Amino acid sequence: MTREEIAQLVHSAVDLGALVRQADLKDKAAIYQQLGLTLTYDSGQQKVRVEMNLNPHCAVTRGLPVGVRGGT
Repeated sequence: MTREEIAQLVHSAVDLGALVRQADLKDKAAIYQQLGLTLTYDSGQQKVRVEMNLNPHCAVTRGLPVGVRGGT
C-alpha cells in the first residue's frame, strides 16, 4: 500500500468511530450489524463482550471481554 492509501484508510476508520459515537441507538445497531459486531452486556460483572467474525466464510466468532467504567 502506498502512504496515501494507508492515510486514507486511517482517516476512514477515524470517521467511522465518530459516526458510531454520534449515531442514535437504532443507527448504532444497524452499523454494528453491518460490521458483524455483537455486543453482549453482563450487568453482574459490568462487562461487555464484543464479538466480531473476521472471516465471512466461518461461523465461529471471536470475542474479548472488557470492563466498562464511567461514561464508556
